[in-house]
Amino acid sequence: DASRELKRRGLTPVVLDAAKARSLKGRARALSARERLLALGELAMLVEAGVPLAEALPTLAERGDDGPLARAFVEMDRQLKRGRPILDALKAGFPTLPPYVFQLVEAGSETGELASALKDAHAQMEAEDRLNQELKNALAYPIVLVLAGVGAVLFIFIAVVPRFASMFQGRMHEVPALSRWVLGLGVFVNDNLLVTLGAVAGVVALALAALRQPETRRRLFEAALKIPAIGPWLAEREVARWAGMMATLMANKVALMRALELARGALKSAELQHRMGQVERMVRGGQSLSRAIADHTRFDPTSLNLIRVGERAGQLAEMLGSLAQLHERTSRDRMKRVLSLIEPAAILVIGGVIGVFVTAVILAITSVNQITL
Repeated sequence: DASRELKRRGLTPVVLDAAKARSLKGRARALSARERLLALGELAMLVEAGVPLAEALPTLAERGDDGPLARAFVEMDRQLKRGRPILDALKAGFPTLPPYVFQLVEAGSETGELASALKDAHAQMEAEDRLNQELKNALAYPIVLVLAGVGAVLFIFIAVVPRFASMFQGRMHEVPALSRWVLGLGVFVNDNLLVTLGAVAGVVALALAALRQPETRRRLFEAALKIPAIGPWLAEREVARWAGMMATLMANKVALMRALELARGALKSAELQHRMGQVERMVRGGQSLSRAIADHTRFDPTSLNLIRVGERAGQLAEMLGSLAQLHERTSRDRMKRVLSLIEPAAILVIGGVIGVFVTAVILAITSVNQITL
């Protein structure tokens, strides 16, 4: 087969040999959020252009590599050729997509609006990814600032404090208490540098491992909601996420109760999830959505009026979309205010720590006149 393919391309094969097995490391890698977003966008673009799925999927699979994205499209194509519906094929190829994407695809395939459903799902995922990227970019400077401060503190402990500590060897009890503590800690860090760095690396590794656990992230999120400046900002993001999800689902003819269930599952706040669960029960019992939200949530009057007007005018999806844009803008404004407080707070904390060390060294130096060397 290889020889015939080479000849078909006008080449003359001289030697044919079996290729070495590829490393399984790349095969085990899961799709990243950016890759999932890219895949859904490409698929939506081809379907919207009128390309049949039977042609779109093989085209997307021919990416020139054997990466996870190409293999996902190959799996989708395989499932479709076996006669499976598009929803099952999408779940087989991209099982880590958000649940609302599958619901939108199912609704789009039933109503004949698959292209619109894929496009709206991509837009919703893109909006969530944009919010996450904005947050990461905004936190980049404070993180660099904190790391620089930690490096400065380690430099003081390793290079500065031990030099002064040697001056007071045997008479450490005669210097002020603050100086004894700082100089003693500096000597310990300098004498056990590898152990200290290993302990710091271990703590960081444990913290990162804990942050990968959903339960840990949930608890941290719940704790952050109670912080005065950060809590309102995160609450605005939650409302924007819920409203945007509801708008996208309802615009694609997903039933109201199913849309409420999926939008509730996308929330991170346990309290808001509980309140939205109560809203679902009231709506299922015949109550209007605006009344149920007014009774069981803390939505502001403007948000309630938008939902109420959408119900009366039969344009609930459009009003929820406007509500999502409103809270998204408010969330960005709150984020800027929070970050404007984080930077000076980080500078004050780092400056205060370094100031304590410098003060301790100066106190030790000034006490030299009272110590018989």
